[in-house]
Amino acid sequence: MEVGLLTKCGRPLGRFLLRLLLGTLVVSAVFVLTQDIQIFPAIVSWPLGKGSGEISAAAKREGFEGTFIQTEDGKKLEVWYLPAPKNSKTPPRAVIYFHGNGEVVKNDAHISQWLQSLGYASFLFDYRGFGRSSGWPSEQGLQQDARALWRYAREKTGLSAEQFIFMGASVGTGPAAYLASEVHPRALILMSPYKSLTAVVEELPGFGLLSPFLWYKLPTEEYLKTIGSTCVVLIHGKRDRTIAYHHSVDMQRDLQGQIDISFISDEEAGHNDLLARTYQRTAQAMEGCFLKNSVTARP
Repeated sequence: MEVGLLTKCGRPLGRFLLRLLLGTLVVSAVFVLTQDIQIFPAIVSWPLGKGSGEISAAAKREGFEGTFIQTEDGKKLEVWYLPAPKNSKTPPRAVIYFHGNGEVVKNDAHISQWLQSLGYASFLFDYRGFGRSSGWPSEQGLQQDARALWRYAREKTGLSAEQFIFMGASVGTGPAAYLASEVHPRALILMSPYKSLTAVVEELPGFGLLSPFLWYKLPTEEYLKTIGSTCVVLIHGKRDRTIAYHHSVDMQRDLQGQIDISFISDEEAGHNDLLARTYQRTAQAMEGCFLKNSVTARP
């Protein structure tokens, strides 16, 4: 009787465990297969008109010069350019800004306007699949986007790499670090950076086991190891709940003495209010990078 009872009890338990296993596998598969949208949610915000049409009225209204540029593999990226202020006493300098995963160019107009007030020209752009840029993200594609933007920015301004700052925010810190490791600008400003995207996923509760299936690596720390003489500034808020504060702490510790690297820490900042809380210190760090070695060359 006892054996029979255990057998009867065991069958429902076995069916439950089997269903739980199958459910877990299905949910895991969904997360793996939809990782593009989870990592880059803004790619579904503009389903129509990718890579075509007139430059948005917002760009013209804000004083930007907008255009579409073409990548090596034929994708079209929307770019907003804001020149340095006329009669600026600051030597010619420019910033390329790599935005976060939930933004498009129009969201960052205020950043370019702030940079203009400091005497910088600046470039905002949407990665492939974002906003009105055509295509779909991939790690190789993001690298092609970065290279295309660099070619355009260099031709547009006539400036050398030593007169450029690359600035990345959140997920944009990976592509910014990649391009910096290739062309060695004067400075690289990384706001809420990550050691690698793989490391971020490994720390997510319930998702760490799926990290081997991530097809985006974006190894920021590895890129920084080949950054050369570029002045690197890490900026991170201690209340960041999206990309843990320790990523910047770890990178500064690991790379100190190997590259020119410094760290701006903010006690109160989270993920989305970081620049707003560090405007002044960020501006000072940028200027400090140009003062090193007296790099003020004109084209």
